[in-house]
Order: sequence, then C-alpha cells, then structure tokens
Amino acid sequence: KPWAAWACCLNAVPLSEGLRKACGMAASTVIEINGMGGGQLLRSAFVYGALLGRTVRVTDIRGAKMAPGMRHAQMAAIQAVKQISGSAVTGDCVDSIAAMVVPPAGGISAFPAVVLDNWKTRAPTGGSTMLMFQAALPLMLAQSAARGGVEIVMTFHGGTNVKSPRGAGRFQINAPQVEYTELVLLPVLRRLFSIDARLRLHRRGFIHGGGVVEARVIAPRWPLQAFDLRNRGSATRAFGVVYGANQSALQMLESHCCASGRLTGACPRIQQRVGVEQDWDLRIGGPSDRSPRGSDAGILAVLETSTGCLLAGDSICRPGLSMPRVGEEAAGKALVAFERGGCADPHLENQLVIFMALAEGTSRLRLGCTPADVTEDNHMRSALWLAKRFGAAVRILPFEDSMGSGALLEIDGIGDHLRIS
Repeated sequence: KPWAAWACCLNAVPLSEGLRKACGMAASTVIEINGMGGGQLLRSAFVYGALLGRTVRVTDIRGAKMAPGMRHAQMAAIQAVKQISGSAVTGDCVDSIAAMVVPPAGGISAFPAVVLDNWKTRAPTGGSTMLMFQAALPLMLAQSAARGGVEIVMTFHGGTNVKSPRGAGRFQINAPQVEYTELVLLPVLRRLFSIDARLRLHRRGFIHGGGVVEARVIAPRWPLQAFDLRNRGSATRAFGVVYGANQSALQMLESHCCASGRLTGACPRIQQRVGVEQDWDLRIGGPSDRSPRGSDAGILAVLETSTGCLLAGDSICRPGLSMPRVGEEAAGKALVAFERGGCADPHLENQLVIFMALAEGTSRLRLGCTPADVTEDNHMRSALWLAKRFGAAVRILPFEDSMGSGALLEIDGIGDHLRIS
C-alpha cells in the first residue's frame, strides 16, 4: 500500500500493548471496529470508548473511500477526544489505516482528573471544524456535568463552510456548515436535553481552511435523559442565513429572494409551498486570514414547525453551480425534509443517534422515511450499527400519523452505564 503511515500502523501494535498495561486494561477488553465505512465510524467509536472506559481499535480507516486512511479532520477530531477525556491514542496521523484509543480506567468517572486547559484542535487544511466538534460535543457535555456544570471551552481550526467542488476526485468533503450546527443542531439539543451549547465564529474558512470556531458548553446533569420527538407539527416560519465574502453574499440573497425580477425579502419557492413568514440574515465578509474569493458564499434554509422541530437544507457556491441554483438547492432540501413528515432532516436524524444511544432510558424519533429505507443511508446505517456495538438496543418500527406512513426510531440508551461515580 502506498500510504506513508504504514510504519505508524505497524509500530502501533507493541505500543498499544504497553498502553493497555499502563492503563490497567486487559487485551480481551479491546473493542475492534472496522472503519472502512468512513470517518464517522472512527470519531464516534472513540467517543463511546472514552466515555465507557473501553479500549477501542479501529482498522481499515475509510477503506472504502477513493483516498483511504485518516484525513486531517479525523486526526483533529481524535486529538479533541484525547484532550477532553485524558485518553492515550496511537495511530493518529494522516494516512493512518489503524488507530486506537485507550481511555483512563473508569471512563467518564475519571473525567474530573483531566486538567482543564486551553483546549484546541486544528486541521491545517479545509478539514471541517464541525466534524471535529461532532466528536468533541458529547465529551464536552460529560466533562461539564462531571465537574458540576462548569463551562467547557474548546477552539476548532479548519474549514467552517466546506463542500467539495464537482470533480474533486479522491478527496471528497461534505460536512455540516457552521451555520447548520449553530441554528439547527444546537437549538434542538438545548431543547431536548436542557443543556447550553453555543458557537462563536471568530474567522470563517472555506475549502482552503483558515477558519476558527469557539465552542462553549454547559451540561447540568449526566447521563442525558431520553427524549420523545414524534410530532412534527405544521410549518410556522422559514428563516436562514446567506453568508459570503465581499459582495457575493448580497448577490446570492438578491437572487434567492427575488420573484418576477423584484426583491421580495422572501424565497419564492418556500412561499409557494408553505406560505409562512420568512426571516433571512445576511452575513457579509468577516475576519479572514486568506483573501476571500467571489465564489466563497453559501446559504442555509430552515423551516420551523409548531412543535419546535427544525428542518434544514444548505448549499454552498462551487464550480458549475450558479448563485440562483445554490439558493434553489438549499430551499429544495429544506422543503423535501419537511415534506418527508419526520421531526428532523436527514442530517439531524443521523447526528441525534449518538445522543439517543448515550441517554438514560428509551428515546423515540419520528423519521422521515419508511423502515425499509432507513438503512439506505450509509451514515445512518453506520451510526445505528455502532450504537448497537456499544450496547444500545435499536428498533426501527412502522409508524402512522397525520403526516402519513413513516418509521419510528427507538433506542434504549446506555446511560445507566455512564453514571459519574
């Protein structure tokens, strides 16, 4: 294999045994995970392991990808896991095809012994800061609760708004935009779990990186409590953000909220389909350590319902996609997510799985697809498989309501095993 990290992977075998002995872990306790499905398996497996105090070894990292092996974003995410949980890690280098985390004995119960510091993690390229944050967030919540609800702060360096251009070849990036995390994921988590988690964008970074995001998290209790989210409700509001460098964001907003050549302040497509009040925020420019390009712009469209559900779609400028098409793509994704009948869009459904699995009790989420279609999504399939691998019970049931036929995801979480002693 041509990957530079072969030596790193081979040398990890004896070193890992030494780490196991140093941490008081028996070889039989090592959980083996095949990570060929993608970086999500690697990041989430390390989070589960750190919380449970279980050594986890992931092999064949991103083996099914055109460019196998660990990328900068995965390496930065692992560094976040290492810092927050006090774990030892091997194989955390670019192109590595195997990595292992060895957490302190006791898992979450050992979190108070970790020295709070100016935690930060960095991808020198456009590696997504939000993928790093996805790995860090459950651990930041647990670390906060373990210390009686203190604020936990971490800074992420890399790309804040990243999507691969068409024809990107071996290195494909399709990650959540910082606005999606800020306006969809975190508000939902705040409502479901009574936590406080917020982002501050210090510097925006696109495909070439250079972005800086600070996360601040407070969790009053742990484990998280199970939730029940089955009623989507009706659409009450549409809102979103149009962002970009220079005047590109303004041009996109004008094309997005224009009907019959007239600037209306509302997206015509959303107005025609759901007819609700609209509120669009324009974010132009901002500090950057790189010269902004005219194409550095994007949009997030969100539909809010009467029961507080948030269903979103986003898009970003890239070669071959005009500014009007970018707006149409984002609005179309949000509308499709709403019309599926579920309580979350596909991205949020996938991101909620790990929180359902870590919670105490049975969480229920109305999905926007049939039971047969759930595993068609590779990310969802990986998330559910991993949740079961670490002890959660997963059920996908048929579900009927006023929205039509769908599926109900039930997960019996492992929160009983994650109490802080």
